[in-house]
Parts: sequence; structure tokens; C-alpha cells
Amino acid sequence: MHALALARSAQSRYGTTKTLVDLEEAIELYSNVIDTCPPDHPERIKCLIELVVNLLDHFTRINAVQDLDKAAGHCHEALTLCPLGHKDHFTVVNNISLVKAYLFHARGDITNLSESISFSRELLGAYPPGHDRHNGVLVNLATSLCTHFDHTHDVRDIEEAVQIYWDVLPSRSENSIPNRFTCLTKLATALQSQFEACQRLDYLDEAIQYWREVVEKSWSPPVLSSLLDSHTSLADALYRRFDEVSHIPDLEEAIALHHFILSLRRDFNKAEDPSLHSLGRCLVRRFVHTSNLNDLEQAITCHCLELHCRPAGNDSRASTLEALASALCYHYDIHGTQDSLDEAIDLYNQALQSSLCGRHDNLRVLCLSGLGDALHRRFDEVTSSTQDIDTSIANHRRALELYGPHGRHCYKFLVRLAAALLSRADHSGLEEDIHELVSLDCRVIEQCPPGSVDRAIALGNRGNGLCTRYQQFGHMEDLESAADNLREAVDALPALHTVRPIMLNSYAFVRMLQFERLGRGEDLNQSIETLRQAVGVSPDRQVTQDRPMFLSNLASSLLRRFDLLHLDEDLEEAITQSRNTLKSMDSNTSYRASLFGTLGKALSSRFLRHHQPSDLDEAVECHQNAINLCPPGSRHLPSHLNNCGVTLTTRFNTYGKEEDLDEAIVMHDRAVKLLQEGHPERATSLKNLASSYNVRYQTRLKCNESDAERSL
Repeated sequence: MHALALARSAQSRYGTTKTLVDLEEAIELYSNVIDTCPPDHPERIKCLIELVVNLLDHFTRINAVQDLDKAAGHCHEALTLCPLGHKDHFTVVNNISLVKAYLFHARGDITNLSESISFSRELLGAYPPGHDRHNGVLVNLATSLCTHFDHTHDVRDIEEAVQIYWDVLPSRSENSIPNRFTCLTKLATALQSQFEACQRLDYLDEAIQYWREVVEKSWSPPVLSSLLDSHTSLADALYRRFDEVSHIPDLEEAIALHHFILSLRRDFNKAEDPSLHSLGRCLVRRFVHTSNLNDLEQAITCHCLELHCRPAGNDSRASTLEALASALCYHYDIHGTQDSLDEAIDLYNQALQSSLCGRHDNLRVLCLSGLGDALHRRFDEVTSSTQDIDTSIANHRRALELYGPHGRHCYKFLVRLAAALLSRADHSGLEEDIHELVSLDCRVIEQCPPGSVDRAIALGNRGNGLCTRYQQFGHMEDLESAADNLREAVDALPALHTVRPIMLNSYAFVRMLQFERLGRGEDLNQSIETLRQAVGVSPDRQVTQDRPMFLSNLASSLLRRFDLLHLDEDLEEAITQSRNTLKSMDSNTSYRASLFGTLGKALSSRFLRHHQPSDLDEAVECHQNAINLCPPGSRHLPSHLNNCGVTLTTRFNTYGKEEDLDEAIVMHDRAVKLLQEGHPERATSLKNLASSYNVRYQTRLKCNESDAERSL
């Protein structure tokens, strides 16, 4: 057949020239031969096989999926013409297995991949153990099983793939096909997938062992792509193990590897952004565990450089925006600079706009959760805006909905939702928020890996939730459970973990509540000692924006002990701590109101002890500052109003200025109106208001019947 000869000639020419023109001519000529060739012609099968090979080659050159559709049709015809036993049967099976695999990667239809795996299993019948191609077919089968597992999460797939790689590896040398380097890489990758599926740490340990061998072999000879891939894979595996066991040497090694990878990329003028991303991520994690501020600054620099490499429209830009936003949130936690927090919120919103398509669902989960966390921070420490906290909670709920209830890391997103609910409950006292957050905290503890840092944090969060419920409903069992949970959390957290001082502060607060309820002096002493730990968790640690809160609480606790034991050193320390902290604080810091309130009470106590008029005047001024600094709707405002009223009454009793008494009545009246029926502080405020009216009635020359009636 002249046409067949021409087709073979074009194919032969393509083998030499590798030009697309020759390949397309061969495809056209083979197609013409098949169109004119009778079904029973002895050359038809050969033509179908060669056409499929050429179509696959053409697809790999220009990525035209219609090539695969044509190839699949020709394969099915060839398979019909070549039943089992035909000399070309397994050649056709091999081709159709490849075509189905390519179709899966092109269209994502898992049926094509399943069919490819079935044909690969059949192909093993042609190449039994000992055959030159047996191991190659096995490795291809294992690779397809790994891909199938990635889409179906059927553990049997990954288990079979790992077993195949184990079986094949001993016979592999550097000259075999596939060689030992390739098999090691595939086995290490499969073991990591098996670890993620089964959560057995020994799988990850074994993967790291194989990655180390891959790294070693990547130097013989040194090939840039192999060096980059192998070192990156080892670093990622070490980072993953650090996630599980918080073993700092794993993180240190991962950081060193990423520094080396980055230097290689720079030496060979390769894009730096992938290494910058991984290095920045690792540095942030080390900062969280060691509080080394230099790590955080380096991480922010890495992500800023990375963002410059990924302009608008870059497919990876959204992940960079998310990473930089996360680092800036930590920067805000340390320095309290609102610009950092506002920028982080803006970056999260940009990332969400850049990751709208479905394949970015995992990234969207991180962005939604991160944005919710940033808005929560802004609500707690800057704005007290109900819009911020409501939007925060809505974003956390959307993140959970997108992630799904059965994801392995679901508990991490539940933690953030519970924390936001806790803040809203503290602000507005919504009963449904309180019950939901306690329920969420229980779910989180059940899901966290035993012994993990995440579980320790979850225990602390549950303690905070129970404490809030105790404050709302007064059940003693909630307070006792809160103390137990927070004590366990503090003991389990690493000494320098950034969350530990916050948990110490929460534990101290619970011990103070126990003292107020039970009157046990040891509870008060433990509260003070715990707050001292929170303030000075590490002598070398830079002051964070939480430190003013810890100092404020310490001063308040010292003042409470002074009220009990009348030790002048407690009173003087409370005054000194409050004054020094107020001087060092930013004028916008949210804890200034609390510190002014504490200082006002301390100065009032010192006046009653030593009768220095300046103390009383300064105390009134402090309470007025505290009132002015309270945001609208603050749950602390009634307490500041009441304390100011009491201090003004004391000054009236000392100097007899009626305007002080009038102002005291205004303060107590405002406090009563802000406190709902049943609030534990309302009775005290009513008593103070009645007493002030009575004093005014008794002291005025002209009896005021209205005051007399109100005092009753």
C-alpha cells in the first residue's frame, strides 16, 4: 500500500527531525489509510497502533485533548481486533492504559484513571516477575494508584502502592529503568500520603529516611532540578513532622534546607518565590514556638519579596497574600501597631478575591479563617465594633462549612470560631454564644492529637469558655473545671510558646474568681504568682502588647490582697506598676481604662490609710479617665462608674463639696441603668445610689423630699 508507505516514511522522518509538521503529516496519512483500509486487512491493526502512538506524541506537544479522544476510539477498535492471545494484544493494552491516564489528567474524570489501572493490572500478565519490563509496569501501576488515592482517599490504593515500591526498590540500581533514585522518590512521597491517611508517625519517619537518601543521591552527579526537588521534599517532610510532635530540631533543619535551596536558586538565576514562601512559613512557626522576633521580621521580608515576584494575575499570588497577612497578624500581636492589623485584613480580602475558583478551596478556608481571626483581634483590642465580631464569626462559619466536618484539621477552625464566640459573649452576654462555645471547645479537645500543643491550647480555651459561663450563671462546677483545664494547659505548653502567657493570665483570673467565691487566701496568692509568671515569662522576651493587660491584672490582684491583709508593700507595688505601665503604653491601648481604674482604687485605698489629699484627687481623675476611655457598650463601664461614684462620695465626706456628691449620684444612677435585673453588681450599685441620695438629703440645709423618697 503506497499510502501506508508514505505514512511510515513521514513517521520515520519525524523521528529524526522532531518537527510538528512531520508528525502531523504522519497522523494525517495514517488516518487516511485507516479510512480506506477494510476491517479485516492484515495491516489495519498496525496502522491503528502507530496512529495512537503518534496522537499521544502530538498531545504531549500541543496539549490538544481531541487527540486523546481520537486515540481512545482507535484503541478500543484495536482491542476488539486483538483479543487476549493475539500477538499485539498487550501492545494495545499498554496504549489504552496510557490514553486513559492522559484523559484523566486532562479532564479529571476518575473513571478514566480507574480504567487505566485495570489495563495496567492486565498488562502485568504479559510481563511476569523476571521479565525486563515487569518492574516498570509495577511502578507505573503504583504511580496511578497514588493518583487514584489522591482523588478517592481509598486507603487500599496507597497501601498497595507503597507495597509495590517496597517490593521493587531492592532490585533497582542507578542504571535500571526505573532507577533507584526514581523509586526512592516515589516511595517517600507515597509514605507521606500514607501517613496523612493513617496518622501513623512511623510512616512519616520512614518517608524522611528515604528523602535523606534521595538528597544524598541527588549529588551524584549534582543536577540542579534534582537538588532543588529533593532538598525541598525533605524540608517539607521535616516541617510536617514538626507539626505533629513540635520537635524544634526538625524545624531548624527545615529552615537550614530552605536557606540552602534559596542560595541555589540565586546562584543559578532561578525564581526565588517558591523557596521564599516555604522559608517564611517555617520562620513564622519558629517564632511562635520560641518568640524570636528576628524570625518574624525575616518571615515578613521573605513574603514581601515573594509578593513582588508574584504580581496580580499570578496563580500563586493568593497563597502569598495569605502568608503575609498571617505574619502581619503576629507582628500586630507583638507591637500593637494597628496598621499591621489593618493591612493583614486588606491582604486577606485580596487573597479571597484572587482565589474564587474551586481548586483554591483549601486556600479559601485558610483566608476565611485568617480574616475571621484578624477581625476578632481588631474587635477585642481596637474597635469593639459589633460589625467586626459578627463578620469574624460569619467568616469562621464559612471556613468550617467549606472545609467540612470530617477534615483532620477541623478542630483548628473550631478553635477560632469558639474564641470569637467567647469575645462576643463577654461583650454582649448572649446565652446561646456561651453554650455554643463550651460545646465547640469539647469537640476540639476530642479531635486534637493527644499530647499536642493544639490540645493544650484547646484545654485553655475550654477553661475560658467555662469561666465565661460561670460569670453568667454562677455554677461552681464550671469554675472548678475552668481552673483544672487552664492548669493543665499551662503545664502542657512549651515554656516560650507565645500563647502560654495568655493562658497564665486566664488561669490567674480564674483563681481570683475562686478567691472571690470561696475566700481562700491560697487562691489569691496563686493568682498573683501566676500573673508574675505571665509578666516575666522570659527575661529576654520583648514586651508584647498583652503585657499591659497582665500588669493591669497584677496590680488589681495586689490591690485585692491589700484589701484583705493590709500590707503596704502590696499597695505600693500596685500603684507603681499601674503608673509605670500607663507611662509606657500607647495612648490607644484598650487596657488603659482598666489600668486607670485599678490605679484609682489603689490611690483611694492609700488615701484612706495615709490621708494625703493629692491621692484622693488623683484617684477621682483616674476613675474619670477610665470612664472616658470605655467604648460604648463596654461591660466594664458600670464598674468604673460605681468606683468613681464611691471615690467622689469619699471626697465629699472629706471636703464637703456638694458638687462631688451630685456627681457621685449621677455616676451611680448611670451604673444602675446600665445593669440589667439579676446582674450580680446591680445590688451594690443600687445600694450606693440609695446611700448617696440619703447623704444628700441629710446634709442639705433645705430638706429635699425627692431625695428622701429615692433613698428609700
